[in-house]
Amino acid sequence: MKIVFETDETKKNAVMKNCVEVVGPKYLSKFNKIIEANGGNFLVGNGFTWADVYLCHFVPYMETFYNIKLTGGYPAVKKLVERFQADPRIKKWHANAPKMPDFNAEILAEQLQKKLAVK
Repeated sequence: MKIVFETDETKKNAVMKNCVEVVGPKYLSKFNKIIEANGGNFLVGNGFTWADVYLCHFVPYMETFYNIKLTGGYPAVKKLVERFQADPRIKKWHANAPKMPDFNAEILAEQLQKKLAVK
């Protein structure tokens, strides 16, 4: 969230660098090992759980919204995300889900800062 709310570009770049070089690898390596230890298919059990859903939404969001590559060194995570996105139930949900307006992090941060300043 620091990336979204930071308005200073130098600080925002530092947060992004930390996310890509430190935080992302710390957690993605753990998730990758867990998926591999669970047969390479899921984080927990034999089917998609909320843990899988969260990971499979968060990773593509970060990669798309911030134009960064997170799954390159984590093949089990990448495979899980790809399988999740290819699942017919997920495809059906996406096709019928309400469409969100285009998201602009700068506008959101500005609006939230104004609201926080009022309190």
